[in-house]
Amino acid sequence: MTADPEQTILAFVHRHLPAGSRHAPPAVNEVLFIYESIWALVRRFLEQDRKEEAMSWARLGVQVAELTPATRIQAINLCAWMISKCGHHDHDPLLDGQNLVRRSLSEVPWSPTEAQHLAQTWQTQPLETVQALRRLKNATRSFDTVIDRVPDGVREQMSPWLAIRRDLP
Repeated sequence: MTADPEQTILAFVHRHLPAGSRHAPPAVNEVLFIYESIWALVRRFLEQDRKEEAMSWARLGVQVAELTPATRIQAINLCAWMISKCGHHDHDPLLDGQNLVRRSLSEVPWSPTEAQHLAQTWQTQPLETVQALRRLKNATRSFDTVIDRVPDGVREQMSPWLAIRRDLP
């Protein structure tokens, strides 16, 4: 990274955001590099009690992480981390626990009961199902860190998924 990480990040953002820009999609490694740079800025600003700047960079980090399917888990992790540090705030895309649940479960085609059954028989499931169960386990990992910071309704949505996590492959 150059001496000024913010300039490197902003140059990347200018090229690739909004998603679907005229430029070729970024490589996963490039997205991860920019995302990790943003996360470092977010942590630094929070340590310096510069919450608004941290929030702005975190929002940008979520957008960057959502540029590729392979890095979407980073968007989930960043939202969860920000909720754990700053608390839940209704209707804030970054700090709303409901939004975290939606983002985490957006590609899950099963109910918790169905996922539990698949997890119990994962050795006999097709590879695609096992991979989907692993993605589910990774996507719901962050629920542990925020379960005590979200309202009861959101907690009730997270609880069944947390209950089956240990059984997921």
